[in-house]
Amino acid sequence: MFQTIQRDDPIPQATTIGKQVKISGTLASDGNVIFDGTLEKGTINIAGELTIGNSAMIKGEVQAGKLIVNGLVEGNVIVKEDMEIGATGRINGDISVHGKFTITKGGTFNGKCDMGGIGTINTTTSIVTPISKRISLREKKEVFES
Repeated sequence: MFQTIQRDDPIPQATTIGKQVKISGTLASDGNVIFDGTLEKGTINIAGELTIGNSAMIKGEVQAGKLIVNGLVEGNVIVKEDMEIGATGRINGDISVHGKFTITKGGTFNGKCDMGGIGTINTTTSIVTPISKRISLREKKEVFES
């Protein structure tokens, strides 16, 4: 009565690391990973999509094909494709991302961001003047020239 449909490309399953798991060292996977645990010190290297859950705390470097952050990351992040910081996500470290980078309202990021290349964290700094300051400086200049 019911027919089983065979897929040539099965839906990739994700490995889940639960809240109670604490890791010190390296976590590596060729597939997708949902990480809700704690990385006390080390590296996470995921070839597929890495989802960092709300309760996750990571102290170390994160490398992933795609990345969704809903927890805390304290360390540098390198992403080959797209990355998103969710409403509860926090990153304290530098980011290198090749694809689209989205920060949802409520999410925070404190560090430098390089969107030009993969695998390198740009250590050069740029001075950015907010538009409001540029406008006020221009207005003052016009006042002195009059």
